[in-house]
Amino acid sequence: MRTSNASGWADSSKTHTQMGSSAVVMPLDISFQDVPYTKAVEDAVVRQADRLDNACAQIVRCRVSLIRSQKYCPHGPSVSVRLDLMTGRQQHISSSTSNEDVHAALQDAFTQLANELKSPNYIGR
Repeated sequence: MRTSNASGWADSSKTHTQMGSSAVVMPLDISFQDVPYTKAVEDAVVRQADRLDNACAQIVRCRVSLIRSQKYCPHGPSVSVRLDLMTGRQQHISSSTSNEDVHAALQDAFTQLANELKSPNYIGR
């Protein structure tokens, strides 16, 4: 499902399933704010979320927001990625990643969150 409204938001909600199985892995919500929707970007988000889900089985929900920055940048506008990841008892947020390339911003955000989940300081294991 993807919707768009006058404020420039487009939402894509997915519930992905494990390959070869009908078991629900986690709900995945993707929103685009002033970032053009493309199937390639949506597929990249789903691939990254699948990798994260394989690394941590306790993920309950993943929300991904892609937001075009309104600030002036000499190389062009950047895209910020915010991840809201809900686990059994904790919520992890990675919101400090931005890049001019949406795919690089996605990679950075998911890598940062995966490293946090692998950290020995992470209590939710």
